[in-house]
Amino acid sequence: MKHSLVIDLGNTSVKYAVFAGKKFICQEKIVIEDKSFLKTKSILSKMLSENNLLASDFEDAILFSVVPSLNKNIQKFVSSVLKLKLKVFDINEVQKLPEGVPLEIGSDLLADICGGERFYGSPLLIADLGTVTKFILIGENKELVGCSFMPGMDASLKSMTKQTALLPKLRIEKPEQLIGRNTIECMKSGVYYSTVSSLKHFVDAAKKQYKDIKVVVTGGYSEVIKEDIDDSIYDPLLTVKGMNEIRIILKKGN
Repeated sequence: MKHSLVIDLGNTSVKYAVFAGKKFICQEKIVIEDKSFLKTKSILSKMLSENNLLASDFEDAILFSVVPSLNKNIQKFVSSVLKLKLKVFDINEVQKLPEGVPLEIGSDLLADICGGERFYGSPLLIADLGTVTKFILIGENKELVGCSFMPGMDASLKSMTKQTALLPKLRIEKPEQLIGRNTIECMKSGVYYSTVSSLKHFVDAAKKQYKDIKVVVTGGYSEVIKEDIDDSIYDPLLTVKGMNEIRIILKKGN
């Protein structure tokens, strides 16, 4: 079976995911600062080699982007590596959007909605913990009820360190205790538990509205907090799987 490359270009990183039809094969996440693509080319070459893949094994490639200014750079890079013309996703090509989804929706958010509904059904609450923390509520009839956005965990940390000269830069991780006893512990506690508490609040509210609702946690920081969210489904690949589903729909002509 021929393979497909699905690219998720976000605000802070780029994910390169390989699929064989609907089957996920592998993925690499690379920081967006690598605009020269020298490091990217080396990492992707290694990924393909480890999975016994050649450029000739790919039949198509699609880019889902929230940073349009970098689209041409990605297109040129993929063309040079895989000898493929990279398609840039255009929401106007989707003939039928899920009920309640506006045309101005971001491609990553649309992928979460499509992937969530297809793989987990409805009603469904999706918590996408990336650069922005997104809470997405899908109703019983597969319709988008609404969303709520808040700064992501890394953005919250950076807002403190940027505005306060003496605060250190930290990695995102679960603190050892709820209440910190020094500056570092206090910062970690605030960022971590504010995110966990927000998610628990949305889960409780959604369960009052939909008794049998499922909760899916995804995004770059989902692994950090997954153990503190009871009865949730951890799916770090939900967004790229949703993008691949959209790719298949577009290829079939909706």
